[in-house]
Amino acid sequence: MGLGSVRVRQSLVLGALAVLAADRSAAAQDSADRIARDGDAPAAVELERSPARRPVPPNSLSLLAGVYTRAYWGQSFSIADVAYEPNFVLGVISGTDLVRTSWGLTIGHESGIALRFGTSISLEMWRGITVSFGARQIGGWVLTPQVILGLSTISNMIGVEAERELQALLGGEGDSDRLIYLGSELGSSLEAVPDVEVFYRLHHRSGLLGLWGNVEADHNANAVGIRLRYD
Repeated sequence: MGLGSVRVRQSLVLGALAVLAADRSAAAQDSADRIARDGDAPAAVELERSPARRPVPPNSLSLLAGVYTRAYWGQSFSIADVAYEPNFVLGVISGTDLVRTSWGLTIGHESGIALRFGTSISLEMWRGITVSFGARQIGGWVLTPQVILGLSTISNMIGVEAERELQALLGGEGDSDRLIYLGSELGSSLEAVPDVEVFYRLHHRSGLLGLWGNVEADHNANAVGIRLRYD
């Protein structure tokens, strides 16, 4: 093979390498131009980012069902050990969140109406201020303790409530028609589905140790429910 032929082949190889290098440089410059125009990250990275957390709707409608206990407030939290009476409660609750903080505190109000039945039939209505705190848990679940404080009124007494008011009347005073309402609640919801929540509530009304209605005793129901939130 002649010297001239070798030089021709070397020239062809060098020319091909120069073309390939130019193509790569142009592709790199085009990619840099796209990044500068569209942002600091490529589009593929944008697609991998997790979606934003869904906001919790401010309004709610809850259904509640429970059984009344014969125990006082503190004892009624022992769900498995407390004595129950043959009286039940079915309620509907409407609530609205008024103030929310970035660290989970929520203040609002609720209104409820319930049918109390068993040994007799009675209606209860209540309205109160709600204070809750949502804390994110492992696995995407959110636990929300909540306290509801307000006023409760009934059409007539039922169960152990009637017995306790009778004892107060024998002492010369007592009125259980309008008492303090106190709901102690623990709710749970999925962070990805904040508009559905299940909860436990101790449904309680009392005279606040005799400060209201001259009645020291109380009436409690261990209840569970489901809450649907909406805008």
